[in-house]
Amino acid sequence: MDQDGASLERPQYWDRYIQLAGKADEHPAGHIAELRERGYLASPPRAVLELDDATVAAIYSALAHTRWSNGKMPSPKAGEADSSWMVRSDFCFVNVRACGLDRDRPGSFIDGMRLLLALPANAIHLAPFFECVFGNVYAINSLAHINPECVRQDWLSEGLDALSQLRLFVDAAHILGKTVGFDLEPHTAQFSRVVLDTPEHFRWLALEDERDRLRGGLTQDEMLEPAVQQGIVDEVRGIVREHCLAAGIRFLEDPANDTGASRRVQDRIVQDL
Repeated sequence: MDQDGASLERPQYWDRYIQLAGKADEHPAGHIAELRERGYLASPPRAVLELDDATVAAIYSALAHTRWSNGKMPSPKAGEADSSWMVRSDFCFVNVRACGLDRDRPGSFIDGMRLLLALPANAIHLAPFFECVFGNVYAINSLAHINPECVRQDWLSEGLDALSQLRLFVDAAHILGKTVGFDLEPHTAQFSRVVLDTPEHFRWLALEDERDRLRGGLTQDEMLEPAVQQGIVDEVRGIVREHCLAAGIRFLEDPANDTGASRRVQDRIVQDL
């Protein structure tokens, strides 16, 4: 056991989170007792969202206690043989970007951890959290990069990267006995990184320079013929490869890429297309 009573099996990103959150001025014994008895805090969501980081960290540390197993917080449904538990669950849709109190800043996974404390539902349907465009969480731009708007930016340079902050949210839900699922969209935005990395999986239309008709005077049906499509795909792949090589990256959806840098390369590719 460590000094705050948590299991030594607790993952490192939780240790870092607790360090960054700081020590609570008062032990939130009342909140902890209510959560253990009721399962949620019967307070207005805004009041719960106003809890300071240290208090929230102390609550989760106390509730998790020795429940860590091999560095993980097990899902409440880990032993289920199939998904029939879903029909017996109470789901709540959560968009972490809407969990912030500051109108000038979207909410983050860290804000979402607060809101979870006030939700009586035992299953969370998490809104898409991948990078998007047009301010629409369903206009998916990447399936490898988490939306920067969902992340607490000031903690990124302090050892809590985007994936760790997502893991904190999922662990927090599991600590409260809640399951977590999320939307996996069957579509992306028009020039998403998925599209640009794998152009062969999509249909393409090439326009004349004036952009008032299809290239070569072809009809749409003619342009969608396999041979014509292959030519366009090769052209797109060449443009993408040229920009990636110039930027020193293998491909756009590489999780190792810096999100901002990958976005800038993508913008240059789209301009050429």
